[in-house]
Amino acid sequence: MTVKTHNGGVTVSDVRGNLKFEATNGGIHLSRLAGEITGSTTNGGVNIELMGASWEGNQIQVTTKNGGVTLSVPENYSAHFQTETENGSLRSDFPLNIREEARSRTHDFVMGGGGATIHVKTTNGGVTLKRT
Repeated sequence: MTVKTHNGGVTVSDVRGNLKFEATNGGIHLSRLAGEITGSTTNGGVNIELMGASWEGNQIQVTTKNGGVTLSVPENYSAHFQTETENGSLRSDFPLNIREEARSRTHDFVMGGGGATIHVKTTNGGVTLKRT
């Protein structure tokens, strides 16, 4: 599935498969998905609700230029996370063992037993990992 919008957000839930999306002025809300997810927004935040014990699929790769990213993560989730922010910080409800490169504010860490890569990037905003 491919979704594009110029003035408005994108909300997708309960989909298994390949999803590509692009928004210019609007937030992104993704929940209960599986497969390969790639997309971006220019002006808007990103909210991703992860379900189950691990990501069922290849990857999630989501970017925003102006907005924060919130990942809602179940207690015992397993995945490989990569988070990037230029003008923001990483906040987490979980204790994390991360490598941090101070200049780029890039974080690379594994939760649980690892697994598929969940990569989120924002230029102007923070990244939050929220326990669900």
